[in-house]
Amino acid sequence: MAPASLPPAVLLLLLAATVPLTYALKPIRVIWSGDVATGLVNGTAGTNVVADPDDGAAVIAGLNQGLAIKILAPVSGNAHVTSEYPVSKYIVHTLKGRTDVDIVAGAAYAIVPFLDPPSAFNDGSQLPLDILVESCINTAVRHMKRLLSKHRHTILATGPMTDVASLVANYPKEAKKIDRVVFLGGRHGNSSLVFNEKEGLTDFNPRMDPVAMQLMLDSNIPLTLIPFNLSSSVSYPPAQFGQNLTAEQKATPAFQYFKVALQARADFYERIGFGSVVIPWDAWTLLHVLHPEALSCKPMLAKMQDCSYAPWDAKYNASNGLQFNDGGPEQQCGGHGAHVTGGSLLLETAQLQVYPLMVGSPMHTVTVCDDVSDPTAPRVSPEGSVLLESTSADFTVSLEGPVLLHSTCIYSTPTFAAGPVAHHPPRKACH
Repeated sequence: MAPASLPPAVLLLLLAATVPLTYALKPIRVIWSGDVATGLVNGTAGTNVVADPDDGAAVIAGLNQGLAIKILAPVSGNAHVTSEYPVSKYIVHTLKGRTDVDIVAGAAYAIVPFLDPPSAFNDGSQLPLDILVESCINTAVRHMKRLLSKHRHTILATGPMTDVASLVANYPKEAKKIDRVVFLGGRHGNSSLVFNEKEGLTDFNPRMDPVAMQLMLDSNIPLTLIPFNLSSSVSYPPAQFGQNLTAEQKATPAFQYFKVALQARADFYERIGFGSVVIPWDAWTLLHVLHPEALSCKPMLAKMQDCSYAPWDAKYNASNGLQFNDGGPEQQCGGHGAHVTGGSLLLETAQLQVYPLMVGSPMHTVTVCDDVSDPTAPRVSPEGSVLLESTSADFTVSLEGPVLLHSTCIYSTPTFAAGPVAHHPPRKACH
């Protein structure tokens, strides 16, 4: 499903595309916090639920693009961190051979368990939030602190914000050296989330740790959001994955691993009514970091809006006093209402909502990237990487190795129909 403003060819482009080399790559130090569960089943979403492979594909795409990923910190989200950690090591260290990237386990749980009654003392008083946040310091958070004490970094957050919020709250001095946090999540106002005419969807990353999301908004750390309307705007059938690769490349263990994972997720999507498609959600965060000019971004206001459980749900009385709304004008959470009798909406205690700038608003200012700014800019496609290609009348050269593959290095002086681009030196194609 693609927005009407994008040509049909974009369906072939959300993890690897033809890109003019006027969009030059820059070295960016990155801390990556994500719920990498590529290839897993039976994760946090329930039995027989196939984990989304998008985090792992985006990480590999970043490595193929020369992104300086200093640490990959799996955080419980798509699956429990005890499962995500070995998967992250296998993908990055074994399949990609990038043992220089530290894989460090992050949070196992949300800062405040949001589906159960909050812990309290016998007299009814609540545990102080600052103590709860302090208890969330883990190996990944300490590693992030160490990196930031030496250099400035960009943080890519493609999972729940638990570890990033813990870093910011517990180590404010080091947090000042965060250039920005790029986060996959958010919606316009209290709009309902719909994909391929299927309703009742939730914004997964904010939903999994709403307290952490609120802490990030309160921190005033520069925050860029990639909302649902953009991240869901492109999908493709799994058969398109690797269609331009050679038989030798398709025979690699890495390609086979991701092919199986993508097909399994597409089959799952078909069972729940999305259609047999792959949706490269997290790739949009990578695209923005590598090519900020590719997306249309603007300042907006953001807030975490409290939602409610339905009164017939067993967890309703444990919802911290939030009142149920019947779907009338007072309903502040998109998709919620008396018509909701099941599904993930009953697990959504708060929503990350963005609004146009308003003078005097108590909401927090963030950057929201919600559209493609330039039809010639990079896209994302089935190869799992933002490939750089240069074309002339005689040849096409891929300057970056295909995702997941240890491809032959290619050296070339890129040219276009307009003639050689002299200021771009020959580049090595693989890592």
